Amino acid sequence: MALTPRLSDLQIETAVDSKQVTLSGTVESSNTRSLAEEIVASIDGIGEVINAIAINGKASEVISQPTLLQRIETG
Repeated sequence: MALTPRLSDLQIETAVDSKQVTLSGTVESSNTRSLAEEIVASIDGIGEVINAIAINGKASEVISQPTLLQRIETG
């Protein structure tokens, strides 16, 4: 993923199906995981981002952007 210098050396893979992008791979922090998702979500034409990136080799909960927004709204 070479969208920004901060993410260019990371082992993040993308899979695209229509307007849905799934991110996978491993990063060192939750901040980096979130940054990758934010960058992809900001790209014109992307409808949904599924973030399946693991932190430090541990699988993280896979959650889509609409589900995350719903959780935030309902508190």
